[in-house]
Amino acid sequence: MPIPTINSFRLSHEAILSVVAQIQPLTRSYIVVKPLLVELRERIALYFNRQDKEFYDELRIFFAEERSVIKILDFIELDLKDFKIKFLIFFEKHTGEMGAINSRNFLKEHREFTGAIMARLKLEEDHLLPLVGRIAEK
Repeated sequence: MPIPTINSFRLSHEAILSVVAQIQPLTRSYIVVKPLLVELRERIALYFNRQDKEFYDELRIFFAEERSVIKILDFIELDLKDFKIKFLIFFEKHTGEMGAINSRNFLKEHREFTGAIMARLKLEEDHLLPLVGRIAEK
């Protein structure tokens, strides 16, 4: 699988942020927001597919001679694993059959998860995408 382009990453980021923006004004209406949560879950799942083990292995091969870049890649990949755990916990609570039971905590948990999304995308914009751009230049 070829390395995704910077543009494909940015389009993926925009797709996620678009749904987050749609959810924001509706967070107090759990029933209304649930279908948007399903859409957000699907968009994030597609986003995860861009960053599989093969993706990081290819980056490590390309930057094998740059130890500082390898450390950055290790951190970014570890952060992705942490984000995936947050993703699984959040969506298990709020998109499954038991979602209505968890509606009381939704506002707080949504705010925390949205913060995790924003932090992850910023990390990619600041550190991962420049590396992807360097590969594209070669």
